[in-house]
Order: sequence, then structure tokens, then C-alpha cells
Amino acid sequence: MQERFPAPEFDSPSGSVFPPPEGRRVYCNRNMRLDQVKAVGFDMDYTLAVYRQAEMDRLSIEATVGKLIERGYSEELRTMKYRTDFPIRGLLIDRKLGNVLKMDRHRYVKTAYHGFRKLSREERRRAYHTRRLRPGTRRYHWVDTLYSLSEVAVYAAVIEQLEPRQGALDYAQLFADIRECADLSHQDGSILDVVLEDLPRYVDRDPELGLLFHKFRSAGKRLFLLTNSGPEYTEAMMSYLLDGALEEYPSWKNYLDYICTFSNKPGFFTGKAPSVDVETGSEIREPSRGRVYTGGNIADLQRALGFAGDEVLYVGDHIYGDVL
Repeated sequence: MQERFPAPEFDSPSGSVFPPPEGRRVYCNRNMRLDQVKAVGFDMDYTLAVYRQAEMDRLSIEATVGKLIERGYSEELRTMKYRTDFPIRGLLIDRKLGNVLKMDRHRYVKTAYHGFRKLSREERRRAYHTRRLRPGTRRYHWVDTLYSLSEVAVYAAVIEQLEPRQGALDYAQLFADIRECADLSHQDGSILDVVLEDLPRYVDRDPELGLLFHKFRSAGKRLFLLTNSGPEYTEAMMSYLLDGALEEYPSWKNYLDYICTFSNKPGFFTGKAPSVDVETGSEIREPSRGRVYTGGNIADLQRALGFAGDEVLYVGDHIYGDVL
């Protein structure tokens, strides 16, 4: 007789059903044996810290636009309509022609927009189908993080609104200015300080995150945090996410074997920067449990964990930069 699954003895204590709702399913594009994974690492932003995208886009656009105006752009930018539902990850920016492109896996441009106007098939053919597209060149920029969605929204809106009156813009310079203003907004606190002032508004706190970490540790996995965010921001965010989740773990640091901030990914995976103890300021080649570090590199991380290669799983949101 065929058994019916899930059998009652395999049900979780919370009474979850199989298959789980779509929002709680895990999808993969390769086989993975979790029993062979000895260490699991996590990015923080947009991975453990699940930002409310609409709020973050609004905040990022306001900060970026403010800095663009300081550079001499029109005050009109403050009142423009910015479509945050327009961009997704995986798009390609053509900095020469000012277009936003969506390619298929054969690098064929299936859809292209100039501002918010969809290019016709003939326009796409003239621009992109007479020669092979080379996405890795300086002409193009991949949209590969959730952080960068607001930059695309600003780029398309400025072209849409200003070009009809001012004529063709310097698309490459415009995009460079937007990127620089967005980066500066993250660096100088224009965005992150506002987030820290009202974390519940910008971040969804998962009540099961502590339990997830506990289950990993109970299964013998070593856990680490690897983030590009600074130590102060990391302390505040991780405390919000994990402190008080489980009595067995008084501090968020108790869940983790290795904590690295300001990691400079993807350079972390190829460079040789030392780990610097945040408290003492000293360089460390063998990181210790319970300490918080900046910098570091993959070789020292693997040595500290005692595992390497397929024994280590890293969970992040970046399509290319979060590869271990």
C-alpha cells in the first residue's frame, strides 16, 4: 500500500501542511545535499533583514534626487512621478543610448524602454540586432541588486520628463550621477540613519529567524554573517532581528561562529584583506567566535570555519556578488 505523505509523525509542531504556501517554498536550480553542508553563511541586507521594498525605494529616491539637485539638476526632479513598479533585477542599462533592456538567455534583447516608452521592434532591431551585444563592456550596467531598483526608476523618469524639452541627454553622465548620489546617500547616513530611527517601518522582522538558526546549530552546522554593512548598523539591525527571539541566545552574536562587516564583497572572495577586530582595532588572521570584524577574506574565513568548497553554503540576494 502506498503511504500518504506527510505522515502525522513528520508534521512540524506548528502543524504546517505539505506542500507549503508558495511564499514559504524553497526553489533551487541544482541538487544540494544539506547533510553535506557543514557551514551556512548569511548576508544581512535583503536576506536576514527583509526590507519593505516600497518604503526603501521611496526613501532611496528622495535621498538620491536631493543630491542630484545639489549637483545642479532641476528642482523639477522633486515633483516627478517615479515608477517603482517599473524595474526588476536582471535588467541591463544601456548607458550610451539611455535604454533599459530585458534580454533572454541568448542575449537577445526582447524588450527595451527609453524612459517609460517601449521601443518598437524596428527600433530594437536597429539598436541591438545588427551586432553582438557585449553586456560586460562599460557601455552596459547590470541591475543585479534590490538596492539598485530605485536608481533605474530615477533614470527612466528623468529621461521621460526632461528629454522632450531639453533634447537628447548625456545618458552615461546621467546614470553615473545617479549611481554616485545613491551610493553617497547610503554612505553618509541619508538612508541608513532614517531606517535605524524606525526599523519596524522599513524592515519586516521574521519571528522564526531565531528558530531557524537554532535548528541549523542543532544539526551541527557552523553559522556566519558576512555583510557589506558597517559594524554599527549591523549591531542595530541584528539586535532588532534576533535579540529576545529565544531565551537560550541572550544576544544575536550567540547564534554565530563568525561575524564579518564591511566585507567588501565581491572583493572578499578574491582579495587578501585582513580581518580587523572592531573592539581592539587589531588585525587578526584567525577570527574568533563572538567577535565582530571588518574586512577579511575567504581564505581566513575557511580556515576559521574548518570547511571549504561545497561544504559551505552562503545565502545572499546578489545575483553575482554573493557567490561562495
